[in-house]
Amino acid sequence: ILKKRYTLLKETISREQYAGYLDPLPFNSGYFMCLKLRKGIDTEQVRLHLLEKYSTGVIVFGHVIRLAFSSVPLSKIPELVDNLYRACVDLV
Repeated sequence: ILKKRYTLLKETISREQYAGYLDPLPFNSGYFMCLKLRKGIDTEQVRLHLLEKYSTGVIVFGHVIRLAFSSVPLSKIPELVDNLYRACVDLV
């Protein structure tokens, strides 16, 4: 189950449309992955916006966003990444 989630997240996050906003840090098939936001977007603002507008929760550590993909159903992983992307676009 975790390998499928990892694989789908890795494929999804690497899509060209997200490249200008999401900068994934190296990760393996563990339980979470971290990424930095490009274009000087504030991670805390994104976290709050995700909760308010997209009902999506993420963890913020300074300038890094942590996605706990181990607790996200496989079918929701593309939506998670897209919500993160849309929140960034909203705030630019």
